[in-house]
Parts: sequence; C-alpha cells; structure tokens
Amino acid sequence: GFEDNDLPEDYELFLKAISNGMKFGKVPEYLFDWFDHGDRLTRTHQSYSPEAFDLCRKKHLRLGPLNKVSEVDLWGAGKTGKHWMRWLLAEGIDVRHVYEVNQRKIGKTIHGTKVLSFDTIKFDLQTPLLVAVGAVGAREQILEFLRSQKAELQSHVWFVA
Repeated sequence: GFEDNDLPEDYELFLKAISNGMKFGKVPEYLFDWFDHGDRLTRTHQSYSPEAFDLCRKKHLRLGPLNKVSEVDLWGAGKTGKHWMRWLLAEGIDVRHVYEVNQRKIGKTIHGTKVLSFDTIKFDLQTPLLVAVGAVGAREQILEFLRSQKAELQSHVWFVA
C-alpha cells in the first residue's frame, strides 16, 4: 500500500486505510518504544516536512470526503482557517459559512464569506464541515461542542488542522 512519492508514507498509508473503512483507536498501554534522534529521516527528509503532511492531507480529502463536493462549511477564521479557505477556493470548492469562537472575527467577511458564531451552526449532511483551528486546546473544546450537537465525525465533520 505504500507509494513512492514525496509524502510521509506511514501517514498516507493510514489515510488510505481510513478511507477504506479501517478503524483506529488508542490503547492505554505502551506497545512499542524506540529512541528518537535528530538524524532520523522523519526529522531530516522533505517528505516529512509540515508542507508534505499538509499536501498529503489535502490529497486524501480530495480523493475521499471532498470528492465531488462543491461546497463546504469551515470552522476557523484565523491563520489556519484562512490557509484552508484559500486552498478550498483554489480547488473550486465554495465556502458557504465560516464559523468562529473569537467574537472579534464574527461579522467580518473573509474571501467573500461572512464569519458566523459557532453556536449558529446548522448541520447539513450534504455540506461537509471542515474544522481548521490551530490554537492549542481548541480541538478538545470543538470536539466537545460537536459531540453535544450529535455531529457525525468523519462522515460529516473533518478536522483538517
């Protein structure tokens, strides 16, 4: 299942497995231990750069959840969200709504889309929601909110950052 390209091969293999229905989870005990050093390929080769991981994530989103999708909703109006919004628009995918927690950003317009408060989200199973928030601790808070709304993670909602 590995491909010979400039992408992180283990990460790409996991994304392929997920797209083929494989489920993953975290076990409470340590199963494997190794020594990490600065000379490892994962620390030195361009295939493991943040840009390569980003490219891999985008590739698999286009092949999977965003295949034949013309419109999405986006959670995140900060640096990370804007990066994803520019990519989506360049891919020909319209951003219907941008949701945000930060009150200073709500009501502003980013790339032609008005920023709305996160608590106004109306889930539409035809329109995927991409969560593109890079702030420390935000993922856990967003996840808690989405679960309280009974959002369908990994079939309707995708964390991309």
